[in-house]
Amino acid sequence: MYIIHRLSGEKKEAQMQLIGDREGIDSEQFGFPWKEYRHEFNQGEIYGLFVKSSGELVGLMSIEKRTDHVYVHLVEASRANMGKSKHHERIAGCMFAFAGVLASEAFGPDGYLLLQAKDRLISHYRKAYGFELGFNRYMGLYDEALRTLIRHYGKSI
Repeated sequence: MYIIHRLSGEKKEAQMQLIGDREGIDSEQFGFPWKEYRHEFNQGEIYGLFVKSSGELVGLMSIEKRTDHVYVHLVEASRANMGKSKHHERIAGCMFAFAGVLASEAFGPDGYLLLQAKDRLISHYRKAYGFELGFNRYMGLYDEALRTLIRHYGKSI
């Protein structure tokens, strides 16, 4: 998978890695208190999206394998990669694609992603990634939409 430097257009190979030690997460780099997250909630596993060439951590997500799907508890790009002046594009898409691959590997073609979106992100998740809105802000990514996301964001440079 790869992310794109917004100003230069350079494609940078990226990879997801399980974050075992939260101490390596810079609190200033992210808005959410990831270091405290596991202690308080103990939900899911935390993965980081890293730029392969530099080791830069550009995104974090907490996911949990459930009975027939992967639940996305949290997903966040680093502060430098948010908003109109972000450094890189495709960060969230790469993280969702990674979770989608895990769902497909664990549950076969019937595996899917589920998350509960913030109100302000519902429209964006629909348009950008193909999530479908269900009850109470829960959104799912199923079947061909999930495979399309994986093909688009999961491919190498």
